[in-house]
Amino acid sequence: MKPPKCPKCGGKGVPIVYGMPSEKTWKLVDQGKVELGGCEVGEDGQGEFDWKCRGCGNEWKDKK
Repeated sequence: MKPPKCPKCGGKGVPIVYGMPSEKTWKLVDQGKVELGGCEVGEDGQGEFDWKCRGCGNEWKDKK
């Protein structure tokens, strides 16, 4: 799946991962392939945002 472009600046979006990060997740963070969103999730089991822009830091939700 190709990451979406940031709706604010057009930069590259990376997925935001929620929950306790595994060793594999930490490696992806170090490579800049994912961002950590913390351990807090909503009632639906999802975090507040799905993507973060590597350029401007904007965070956004998938359009569903």
